Amino acid sequence: MDTGKPIAAQLLVQNAGPVSISNLTVDGTGNAITGCSPDLQGILFQNATGTVKHVAVRNQLPNGIPNGCQIGESIYVQTAAGHSSTVTVENSSVHNYNKNGITGNDPNTNLILTLNYVQGAGVVPVPGAAQNGIQLGYGATGTIKGNTVIDNIYGDPTVAASANILLYDTAENSGIAVTSNRVGNSQLPIALVTLGDDGANLGDGVTVTDNHIFGTSAYDAIDVCTNGNTVTGNTIFNSAESGVHLDASCGIAFGGTTGNSNIATGNTIVESACAGILVDTGTTGNTTTPNTYFTVPFPVTSSAASCTIPPGPTGDTTLAGLTRAKTARKFSPAR
Repeated sequence: MDTGKPIAAQLLVQNAGPVSISNLTVDGTGNAITGCSPDLQGILFQNATGTVKHVAVRNQLPNGIPNGCQIGESIYVQTAAGHSSTVTVENSSVHNYNKNGITGNDPNTNLILTLNYVQGAGVVPVPGAAQNGIQLGYGATGTIKGNTVIDNIYGDPTVAASANILLYDTAENSGIAVTSNRVGNSQLPIALVTLGDDGANLGDGVTVTDNHIFGTSAYDAIDVCTNGNTVTGNTIFNSAESGVHLDASCGIAFGGTTGNSNIATGNTIVESACAGILVDTGTTGNTTTPNTYFTVPFPVTSSAASCTIPPGPTGDTTLAGLTRAKTARKFSPAR
């Protein structure tokens, strides 16, 4: 569609709708794709509307073997210029994909995800593909509510980052809601990112509320690398870096700024290796109180490169000045 790459879709819905798909298993076993093309996809909606309900989509692996090719998606929604697609996926199971579980890309794509179970492969060794559980990208919009997404981890976090829920250059001020999901055992459970691939200032205005997040293996639990978002009411356990990161690093590609004018309040953060809330230096207009913290080095800090531990509440300086380095993120969306 937007990339012109060849696609091998097991079930294709094109220029049609509404189409309902239910009580079906779409299994990629025996596909015999031996290279990096065509892109194997389980269910593909192109310029189409419909519903996917009580469906199992699995084994979208080229020739049944995980590899480093950026192909192999279980459910994919794409929209060409001048068209629109609205697809609801609910109460479905997605697992054993090579690249992404559920993906919605392109302007005028609206993907509504409710009560699905999406499971990655766990630790994918280098040079495998960096998996993402759910992705909205490149101008798409949608709702992600009540899903369980786990086990998306790339073997070398300095090379690429896997996310359970990745919003990458989504539609500007689209009102995307990421609500009441359970996400965990991943490098980066929830990421809001813009790198200017499709223009400046995409991805703003997202609401991330009432999610339960656990077991972050390499990065922050919620990385907010866009502007004007609301992050509230989330419960975060055991983050390898910070609970919520208001991240200034994503505007470089298009000469803009990120991590600004966000509201991060009402969250409960238990056990993070860095800060509860990490606010990068140079960001402005953020609201970071009140939140509730347990067993974090310190509630809120600001640094462009690392978390610096301040003196303790009674003036104890034993750990003051020590730092916990942040790791550069290299997101890997499907397109």
